[in-house]
Amino acid sequence: MLRDVKWVIVSDNEKDTLACYASKGYRGYLDVRTGHPVIPAKRYTMAWLFSVGLAAVMEKDSTIKFIDTHGQVVIDKDFHYPSFTYGYLFYDSLCAMTDALGKWGIINRKGDWVICPEYDGIAHEDAGFWLLNKGEKRCLLDKRAKSIIPVEYRNVEVFEQGISVVLE
Repeated sequence: MLRDVKWVIVSDNEKDTLACYASKGYRGYLDVRTGHPVIPAKRYTMAWLFSVGLAAVMEKDSTIKFIDTHGQVVIDKDFHYPSFTYGYLFYDSLCAMTDALGKWGIINRKGDWVICPEYDGIAHEDAGFWLLNKGEKRCLLDKRAKSIIPVEYRNVEVFEQGISVVLE
């Protein structure tokens, strides 16, 4: 039994068996099968769920790093935290990320940029698409981050029946 736990969040992916928890102002990870801490809540001021074996964490310096399930840092490339509430999760081995200027791009599992950080926002759609905005314009990428709709539309929406674009 863990004491002083404020909250626990569990991934909906059955392969990721570590849940994120908060205790005394810090974040850590526990095994959902046993309830025992695997990575104690003593170091990270922010932490996000594991996805494909990696989790984004932040210490007091406001830089984002990625750790493996043993707590070892595997990606440390001076990524910064602006105020993203959805979490730094990998989808098909890609993750939306911010640079030191607060611009958004997409990285791979090595932490290399596959889409340069020049966007004002990025969202991952349930259908597997990436929706990006640059100023007042929107664009759409497929799940491999290849352009489907270029940055020239006022709005782009993905529906079950198709994609809607709005011109100026």
